[in-house]
Amino acid sequence: MIWDTLKGKGLFVFSDPAGAKAVLALVHYLQSKNLLSASLIVSDRQYDFTSDFGQHVIPYKAGGEGEYISSLQPDFLFTGTSYTSKIELQFIREANGNGIRTIAFIDHWTNFSLRFKWEDTLVLPTEIWVIDQRAKEMAIYDGLPGDKLVISDNPYYEFLRKWKPAVSRTDFLKSIGLPDSATIALYVPEPLSQVNGKEKFGFDELDVLQRIISDMPDEFWQDKNNYLVIKPHPNHRLEAIQAILDEYRNGKNIKLIPSGVHSNTAMIYSEMVLGLFSNILLEGRIIGARVFRYLPYPVKEDLIQSDKIQLPVIKDISHLFETQK
Repeated sequence: MIWDTLKGKGLFVFSDPAGAKAVLALVHYLQSKNLLSASLIVSDRQYDFTSDFGQHVIPYKAGGEGEYISSLQPDFLFTGTSYTSKIELQFIREANGNGIRTIAFIDHWTNFSLRFKWEDTLVLPTEIWVIDQRAKEMAIYDGLPGDKLVISDNPYYEFLRKWKPAVSRTDFLKSIGLPDSATIALYVPEPLSQVNGKEKFGFDELDVLQRIISDMPDEFWQDKNNYLVIKPHPNHRLEAIQAILDEYRNGKNIKLIPSGVHSNTAMIYSEMVLGLFSNILLEGRIIGARVFRYLPYPVKEDLIQSDKIQLPVIKDISHLFETQK
């Protein structure tokens, strides 16, 4: 397995949540195989799921890339990828300058070159690991050099196959302010509205939220044990979501929970999970959650391209409830 080539002292860096999960899962795997003699994990973000991996993450100090590298003297640098943060590129650039093997992991099928763009140039690592053959072909088409691309699978998916919730359903419901009798339809959108989603896809997560509320069968809302729960992405600005709830709630059981609520736990204790293009849907499928892609509008571009994990697509919400039954 390609993961086993990472030996010795490893420096690990991430920013966005999907990259964070892959990086932390890889550290967990390498430690289980006794392949790491020392490690250091650095991030500019904090996430609810970090505790799943039993790892200590050091808060990033701006401009401190050289200090981290000097203190560890790593044999390799492994990073996630982001297009909202430059922390990974800063470490890659510094490590490249020190002759250190650098690897960046891409967890999805989108924005391949954009993840490495620094002003008008690309900051490329020694190797770029992608999750499947389709991702490799798309990355080449998007302008990344084929000789740097390696198919590696996603270490987080392997971690998820053994994952179990740390709290009971009762305790989870209590933690988000719901009664024991609650039945949850969980919506896990990504912030398409913040990246010109309507222009690219023809709709965004806010349009779909309105459709979910308006098209949900009357029987769902009439049963006061039923709740539509919205778990935003960590990058979401919540004002737009809250505005929709203020306009459409009208006495319905709808709850917006913090992005920091543990995603896997929320999914496994929900009767159904609705989403669009996020990796979290693939993760939910692996842990056994009832996952559906709810796409009531024509899709200009589909972001989920997995060859290995198939997700049911629902265009009519009444059909979704028939499927649930």
